[in-house]
Amino acid sequence: MLEGDNVVRTSAPNAAVHIGPRCHLVGVVLDTAGEVAIAQGVHVRGPLVVDGPGRVVFGEGCRVDSGSGGNAVHAVGPDATVAFGIECYLNGVDVFATEDVTIGDRCIVGECSFVTTDFHSTDPDRWSPNAPVGTGPIVVGSNVWIAARTFVTKGVTIGPNSVVSIGTIVREDVPADVIVSSQEQRVVKTLPRPSSGDAVTWPTWWTRPEGGV
Repeated sequence: MLEGDNVVRTSAPNAAVHIGPRCHLVGVVLDTAGEVAIAQGVHVRGPLVVDGPGRVVFGEGCRVDSGSGGNAVHAVGPDATVAFGIECYLNGVDVFATEDVTIGDRCIVGECSFVTTDFHSTDPDRWSPNAPVGTGPIVVGSNVWIAARTFVTKGVTIGPNSVVSIGTIVREDVPADVIVSSQEQRVVKTLPRPSSGDAVTWPTWWTRPEGGV
């Protein structure tokens, strides 16, 4: 179901938008020259902007809230895929993808940025048209929580079940089952595995009865 000021626009001959059943979308702007696929049961309480020539996928049951400045996914690389797994919760995410960005199932992502490029060369001859610009894909495992005001840089992998604390700049890979904190990205705690052994089977927190599961 589309409500409010939604815009769906394709700007290339082969561009496509697929919206699954039981979706509830409010304040969405899809302006793609590539492909956008929104699986069944996705709820968006905008604003959400998706654009670029790449591919963007929202997995089944994802929930997108407005955050303080909305959500934006810029799939600027024509071969880039930005994929959110099933039942992710997004609340102010900003993605600039020249290469793939893969977010695992059941992730909680606050107001943060994912950027797969340096934008400009770090070489002294950075004004040269031949100056190399560093790029790299970003991979986030399942059941990860990324808190607000974080920045995830190119080429980083964040292991499953980990937490990235508020304001962290993620420049290096994060192991599974840890909390990382501060701009120096130090591990402050090691986490146990989920008690059930399979957190994907748990109900999403927004569907739980008041007072717990």
